[in-house]
Amino acid sequence: MDSKAWLLLVGINFYPGKENRLKGAVNDVQEIERELKGRYNDNKVIKLVASVTDQDGQSLPPEPLDALPTWHNIMMAMDLILDRASRADTVYIHYSGHGTLKATADSGLVYVEHHGTDAALVLLEPCGNECKVRYLRGIELAIKFDQFVKKGLKLTVVLDACHAGSISRNEDDATRSIPWSHDVDEEFPFRPDLLHHTNSIDDLLRDASSPSAWLLHPRGFALIMACGPHELAKEMRLGDGRHHGALSYFVLEALVFCSNNHIVDITYDLLYSRICAKMYVRFISQHPVLLGGHSNYFAGSGLAMQSPAPDCEVIQILDGSSFLLNIGQTRGVCIGDEYDIRLFEGAQDMLCRATVIEVQSVHSKAIQVSNKSSPKTDQAVKVGCPAFLTTIARPRAYVKLASELYEEFHDILEQSIWLRAVSLDEVKFPGGVCMWLTLSVDGHYIFLDDNGREIPNLPTLPASNSGTTKKIPRLLEHLAKFFFVQQLKNTEMDTALSNSDYSISARTKRNPASTIVADCIQVAHEEAISISFRNRTNQVLYFTTLNLMPERKISKLYPGEKEYQTVLPQDASQILPSSTSKNIKTPGQVRFSCNMKIPRRMLDQGHSHAIDVFVFIISTSPIHGVASMEIPNIYDQMDREDISSDITFGSLVKEGLNHKQDSITTSRDKQAGTKWTYHRITVRTVLNSTPNSA
Repeated sequence: MDSKAWLLLVGINFYPGKENRLKGAVNDVQEIERELKGRYNDNKVIKLVASVTDQDGQSLPPEPLDALPTWHNIMMAMDLILDRASRADTVYIHYSGHGTLKATADSGLVYVEHHGTDAALVLLEPCGNECKVRYLRGIELAIKFDQFVKKGLKLTVVLDACHAGSISRNEDDATRSIPWSHDVDEEFPFRPDLLHHTNSIDDLLRDASSPSAWLLHPRGFALIMACGPHELAKEMRLGDGRHHGALSYFVLEALVFCSNNHIVDITYDLLYSRICAKMYVRFISQHPVLLGGHSNYFAGSGLAMQSPAPDCEVIQILDGSSFLLNIGQTRGVCIGDEYDIRLFEGAQDMLCRATVIEVQSVHSKAIQVSNKSSPKTDQAVKVGCPAFLTTIARPRAYVKLASELYEEFHDILEQSIWLRAVSLDEVKFPGGVCMWLTLSVDGHYIFLDDNGREIPNLPTLPASNSGTTKKIPRLLEHLAKFFFVQQLKNTEMDTALSNSDYSISARTKRNPASTIVADCIQVAHEEAISISFRNRTNQVLYFTTLNLMPERKISKLYPGEKEYQTVLPQDASQILPSSTSKNIKTPGQVRFSCNMKIPRRMLDQGHSHAIDVFVFIISTSPIHGVASMEIPNIYDQMDREDISSDITFGSLVKEGLNHKQDSITTSRDKQAGTKWTYHRITVRTVLNSTPNSA
């Protein structure tokens, strides 16, 4: 790689109090250093570590003062990188050590108004012959990282710590979290003058209601965190007796895997998927979080990944010929769907083809049905291998063709795995979407829904125009995806969340009272709507929200860069220590807002209202892969010069759940207690709306 790489590596085993000490943090950064230095010819490493010796009564780490992970040394290191690095240089920051969490409701600082809690990394502060701790707060990191981005540096941050504020360990597995100390907070208070170095604190802080207040919206960089806000970051003991942080170990494993297979550029999505798959096997209750980056290259060029992303990954080898995939009913998987299992994303040869034989809430069991496609491929299927959908068990949409169009379009539509052409007199369908294709009297194609109503807000396609025939399958596939997502639901009562498990309310500035009536709300054009989601259970819920927009675009509305939002129960003491949970401002509640508009094209056509549908995917387990359900604006899709059908397998939902699947078993999810649901809110945006109008 041509750019210079700056590596800031922090590993802390030694902490005051023997019970607080870790075993694997220094190993983490030493191994990461060895691996990353091999990826860059021109690199500068700043390593700050604190080791534990075998000496009884150790009161200080053995490293010299200027090599210790202190607040001043880390801030100086980041300032040095900012001063000497050139635009487009790579910066990799890795922290392995304890984290902690403070409730800041009573601290009186400016930034408290923007979020209820503050997480911090726990650093050292030598003082004579003893050592204290000092906090590096999330807001302080946010300010520094903002400066890295503004200089044009390619920043990657890995935080192998948690901030649940409790300690739970056995001989082999420790957690990387300790309770917040008010004495430390008072001795080393936050410096409000740091806020003057950023233009807008709102741009830095991440989520006004989440107890996971580590940092910010990672605009321009990628952040990988060890776990969710209520979870514990674990240490693990390897077979040879060495210890590592779980996140650090699986980051390292992914990098070594790529090096061994000559993969120079690894995307954040690929790295994250492999980490999650590996973590599932060892620590099923620890779920790493990726913010930012995604299709960009990990600690590298920053270019967008061009090859298609996998649909899912292998997360468990059940026996020699069957595997567990991290995709299930929440994303519409169907028994009989087939996947190519490959060694890594971008690999040309498949390891095997597997077909789904069981569908669970968030997982599916697949069994190998064919041998390897190439004699050169001698690798076995392993945890973390990506899977690509190749065959769908049932067509996803049935298209009734007018008699004058049947001969012209039947064979064309049958080439799509998504569509099946049928005649007008067919009335029975085994589930799925149904649409009609016919001609108007003036020679335009008309698309009707199953009730015979014309589908609005579609491009005009004259039958007389050359090339129109080739655009029809693309438009129909686009509509099939849109309506499938719109219809997805959980029909199994034993795995379904009930309406009493959560509540969703919406408000506008003109009408501060909740305005949702029968899951519908009306707002004015260019009016902001505030959504509140409340967890009414005694366990953690996870949700993500899609917006099905008027021009047939599906976009993730919330939570932005993250795959899902974690919502603690109303009684957060069931998850977090009481010292932390009692000061969280809004336990069990998350708020977000969006500005509603009628699309410009619709305004130009004289429309006075538009319909958006907010789809909440809610689960008791983390939700992965929702981004693959997104599709572009249908007008943009039709205007592309390449008119081949390019809605790839990896970008489409696999099967609706609005039909019976009698052969589906969910024993694993029943055992784990996984429940989920889809909840929809229709938002009607109108010109000159009046409050409370429906």
